[in-house]
Amino acid sequence: MAEPIERKLRKEYNISVLGEGGVGKSCLSLMYTRGMFYDDYDPTMEDSYQKQTVIDEDTGMLDILDTAAQGEHESNSYHRTRGKDGFLIVYSVTSKASFEKVGAIHKTILRQTEKKVVPLILVGNKSDLLGEREVSTEDGQAMAETLGCKFTETSAKDRVNVDETFTDLVREIRRMDPNYKPPQDPRKGGICAMCAVM
Repeated sequence: MAEPIERKLRKEYNISVLGEGGVGKSCLSLMYTRGMFYDDYDPTMEDSYQKQTVIDEDTGMLDILDTAAQGEHESNSYHRTRGKDGFLIVYSVTSKASFEKVGAIHKTILRQTEKKVVPLILVGNKSDLLGEREVSTEDGQAMAETLGCKFTETSAKDRVNVDETFTDLVREIRRMDPNYKPPQDPRKGGICAMCAVM
């Protein structure tokens, strides 16, 4: 039986969520894919999640690798970067130590992907913990400018900027993909692929 048109048109986006342990990588991924916050999630576990979504009227399947808390220079870390379409580098605004690792993680991504520029967003998580903040918004913005990427602050617990972050990353992936073509608006003429006679 022929594969459904919807499945043929669906684009898969392989995303890797990187950062030090305890910064909330899993909480961000789980809140986005399942709409749930797990306060006691094990930061040493590595897992993957999927979510089908429609962004700018274009359907896509996000395959999200939630990386474990491991040193970014380990030889077995190549699976976190090779074949990935985009990256989130996450630090906690309550941990200056996690923020100071951002530059090294970025260098590892570029080295392992053998690229000078990749679709990337720098994420300062746990913005809800106002009284525990160690990294200012301005410092995060300055780091993003140095890396040449977008920046956002999120709260996985309160679901602040969570969906928007993954949506913006997909847009960055599409923007940097020379082969990406947005879906045609049938109202503007042309063939509507979803209505094509097979």
